[in-house]
Amino acid sequence: FSKHPSLEELRHTFNGILKYFQTLNAYARHKQTLFISMTGGEPTNNPALLPFLEEVRSKHSDVYLGITTNGTFSEKYCQQLIDNRISCTISYHCESDPKLKKKVVDRIYQLQQGKRKASCNLMFHMDYFDECVDLANQFIRDGIVFTPRLIGEPGTKGLPYAHTYTEEQMAVFKNFWKKKKQLITEEKI
Repeated sequence: FSKHPSLEELRHTFNGILKYFQTLNAYARHKQTLFISMTGGEPTNNPALLPFLEEVRSKHSDVYLGITTNGTFSEKYCQQLIDNRISCTISYHCESDPKLKKKVVDRIYQLQQGKRKASCNLMFHMDYFDECVDLANQFIRDGIVFTPRLIGEPGTKGLPYAHTYTEEQMAVFKNFWKKKKQLITEEKI
């Protein structure tokens, strides 16, 4: 494990990326947008993250800012992400404590109701599969944007993080994507 980068370290890294991006963009046929996404471990545990994102947003309104998170942050923190137009991807894990799971689901709804670009990776744990299906159905009913995800690479045996799914469980994924494709096709017509 490494320590969290300080606000000064985050600034220094961002300024280097920005300078390099601006150099490349000077020669681009079509101007590009700078995308900065914070991931790894749990980025919201770094006390310097939110001040850094707020600072970048105030100085560079055209930069896309995003985080991938487990969504365990407070309602107030979530509102600050919404207010600063920070896009969020929450990875929901159903093998967590029930109180923590409720908190994460609350943050998913808060982000999406806050009109912020937000998505959810619904991690389908093989031992909590039915619970994941129930949550997926709730998200579909409520218009919550999510992507069902397998954990590990299917067919990879012997790795502690790779789950082995039954044929019935795999059929749930196939049906989801089949329906999703059908909806997209119907929207284009």
